[in-house]
Amino acid sequence: MENRWLYLLLGVVVVIWVGSLVALYPRIPDTIPVHFNAAGIPDDWGPKRTVWIIPAMGTALAFLLLWLPARASGLMNYPIRLTEENRQKQQWLAVRFLRVTAGLILLLFIYISWTMVRVTWTADGQTPLGPVPWIFLGAILLNMAVYFWFSWRNR
Repeated sequence: MENRWLYLLLGVVVVIWVGSLVALYPRIPDTIPVHFNAAGIPDDWGPKRTVWIIPAMGTALAFLLLWLPARASGLMNYPIRLTEENRQKQQWLAVRFLRVTAGLILLLFIYISWTMVRVTWTADGQTPLGPVPWIFLGAILLNMAVYFWFSWRNR
C-alpha cells in the first residue's frame, strides 16, 4: 500500500515536470545549455531537444531505485553481514535509504532541467546554477551517513 502512494506521488511529480516542459517548449530557444562547470556556469550548449534527456534520466533512475529493492532485495549489498535476526530491519533501512535517494535525485534533476531552460531566458545566458546542486549533494551524503549509522546500530 505504501509503495503505491509513493509511486503515485512520483508519477504526479513527473507528469507535472514533463507537462511544464511541454508547455514551455515552444518558448525555449533553439540552443540551450547542456553542461555546467563546477561554478555552475553553462560551458556547453546544444539543441533544445536535449531538454528531454534530463527528465528521461531522472525518471528512469528514480523509478529504478524504487522498483529494484522491492523486486531484488536479495541482490542488494549491505554494509554489515545479514543474519536471521537483522535481515528484516536491514532490508527496511535499505529500502528507506533508496526511497529518499530517489526523491532527492528526482528533485535535483527537476532543478537542473528548470535551470537549463531558465538560463536561456537571461540576458547573458550565464546565470549560474547556484548552491542548490551542492545542497542536494550534501543531502544525499547525509542520507547515506544516516543509513550507515542506523545500519551499524541495528546490526
